Amino acid sequence: MTKYNNKLLLFLVFTLMCNMLHAQQINVNKKISIKAKNKPLSEVLKEITFKSGIMFSYSSNIIPENTLISIKAKEKPVKEILNEIANNVQINWQIVENQIVLKPIQNIQTNRNSKEKFTISGYIKDKKTGEYLPGASVYIPNTNIGTVSNSYGFYSLTLPKGNYQLAYSYIGYNIMNINVVLNENKIIESILEQEEIALVEIEVKANDVVSDFNNQTSGTMTVSPSLIRKKPAPMGEPEIIKTLQTFPGVISGGDASVYYFVRGGQKDQNLILIDEAPVYNPSHLLGLFSSFVPEAVKSFTFYKSSMPAKFGGRLSSVLDIVTNDGNKNKFSGNVSLGVAASHIQLEGPLKKDKSSWFVSLRRSNIGWLFKRQEQNFDINFTDFNTKTNLRLGKNDRLFLSFYIGKDNFLQTTAIDKYGLEWSNVAGTVRWNHLYNEKLFANTTLYTSKYNYNFYLSQKNGTYWNTYIQTLGIKHDITFYKSPQNTFNLGLGIAVNSENPGNIILSNANSKQII
Repeated sequence: MTKYNNKLLLFLVFTLMCNMLHAQQINVNKKISIKAKNKPLSEVLKEITFKSGIMFSYSSNIIPENTLISIKAKEKPVKEILNEIANNVQINWQIVENQIVLKPIQNIQTNRNSKEKFTISGYIKDKKTGEYLPGASVYIPNTNIGTVSNSYGFYSLTLPKGNYQLAYSYIGYNIMNINVVLNENKIIESILEQEEIALVEIEVKANDVVSDFNNQTSGTMTVSPSLIRKKPAPMGEPEIIKTLQTFPGVISGGDASVYYFVRGGQKDQNLILIDEAPVYNPSHLLGLFSSFVPEAVKSFTFYKSSMPAKFGGRLSSVLDIVTNDGNKNKFSGNVSLGVAASHIQLEGPLKKDKSSWFVSLRRSNIGWLFKRQEQNFDINFTDFNTKTNLRLGKNDRLFLSFYIGKDNFLQTTAIDKYGLEWSNVAGTVRWNHLYNEKLFANTTLYTSKYNYNFYLSQKNGTYWNTYIQTLGIKHDITFYKSPQNTFNLGLGIAVNSENPGNIILSNANSKQII
């Protein structure tokens, strides 16, 4: 009986060990078929698990599970499919017990004690239009080493000699990964492609990685026009300033008003710039619409605290608007007719991939609403933007920008016109010069004028006038010493002239009116 029990026990132990051994073995040579186009990595891994039975283990904090994967395999071994995915996402995989563990590739293969350092620099552009992308990120994945392109799309990153994987990213664009052997200074012009939006499941979970607060800029937001178009728009007209009013710390000046107050400040304590030229009154139709057409805007940065010194120490906020450069690859246009306004936009290359131009015009359509009144009113507004950018050489670029916005709020009679008229005019000439891979310079000549007229008699040339005008020049230098240290130096001078308000009498008949 004892001998029989010992044999039975031995048989059970042998069976259990075989089962455990079988459970630990993963057949990565099993052939499966899979087809995915622009699917998140997590979804592709789930499909591999479903077809092969192989489980995956990884940390979503260090593995880019939302990276879009495109792969097509028919009856291929799982290991070949994983190798292809690993090369695209820059990860390693290994079998650990009964699952496959994913780990990031060690990005920095370099001698940290080496004193040799080299610089990677260049411009980041949109693939479709050739426009430079301001605020794009250049970084080494899974590290805190990186930089951001400036308002002209230029970046510079200095690293020790070695082999690196670099990632280029921008909101609304696919991430581009490249491998770089850094043994000399390199110029890399990166071209990013707009991403196709894939609808995936939304998962909300805690993040056990604490952000590096030293790398955050308090009270600064960079926004693309795509966000503006998603916001509710009065009479179908998307508004930049109304988008700002949804941000924390920003208060609207009233219902349907584009005036805003930031953290207790006054509306005249906000600096508004369009291509570095100030705009003093950003409103149309007594504050119902703003002066900035989203189609003409490439991006804007809003500072509601910690404003850089280059803006002159503003009290409340700074709104820095950058307009479109124009399509460098092909001619294109857009015409739209809305309830409140009509739009026309044209752009194209002067010399393909070198220089381009951009024109945008907006004209209000609401004048007919007031012409049905007994007293005929002439109420309308117009915005006109144009920009030309020229590549003068390898290290020099020239930008010419012009903006004019005008309002009429006049009552028309059989013999005369009375009422209000105001306008904003702004123009800039900017010259970019790259001294070397670390030293970037920009010189800006700008002018701006806000003019306001209150007509007592337009026929007789009798009106009350006030204006403010600015003419200035400034020179900015940026030195990219290292990923952790960037130095900005600048010098500027501006001359202001203003008229607080005077009555203009053009002829003798004007005295009778007064």
